[in-house]
Amino acid sequence: IAAYDLTAPGVPLAAHLDSLLSWKADRIPEYILLLSTSTLTTVTDYRDPALAALMGDGAYAMVVSPQRASHAKVIHAEYESDLALKSSASIDIYGYIKINLPEFEQLTVQKTITMIDSLSSHYSLNFERDRYIAQQFSRSLLGKILSDLRIPKSSSLENVTRRGYMAGSSAGTVLAENWRNIRAGEKLVSTMVGFGSSWGNIVVEGV
Repeated sequence: IAAYDLTAPGVPLAAHLDSLLSWKADRIPEYILLLSTSTLTTVTDYRDPALAALMGDGAYAMVVSPQRASHAKVIHAEYESDLALKSSASIDIYGYIKINLPEFEQLTVQKTITMIDSLSSHYSLNFERDRYIAQQFSRSLLGKILSDLRIPKSSSLENVTRRGYMAGSSAGTVLAENWRNIRAGEKLVSTMVGFGSSWGNIVVEGV
């Protein structure tokens, strides 16, 4: 089985799909299995109150195909990283997560606003119709993002209140939970910011 590893802290879904969309169409197999796992509990020091939200281990699996039609399709994916920003949050090879919570939340909000502004101009987003999967780091950060972007809570999809923050698996699990509910003509947008620092986004459209 042809396979390769591609990981990006906090944003593997964007990185995986961004990579696939860059391939030549005739080189992409009929089906591709995307996998991501997160085991934050193994690298979290719960004596640090700043890390109280990091309580969820999780995983997602997704099968995509450039040839087989579905009721929804990926029309955009983008991934970026900048190691110069890693001071906000990082994970040592042998050790615990280190996070400057105010700095990480500020970076998340800034990058999210920039991504949504860019996507809105390219895809004519309307969150009275379209839906949004925001950063799932915490319920308070989710609320701030929705407030700053003026996105109605009714247009937001989340599972952080039920499952906790699962780092790179969070966006994929929310998408999986809602995949069958994507409506024709609507766009489902997800933005992600991860440790490292890395960030990315995807746009799925119902057909």
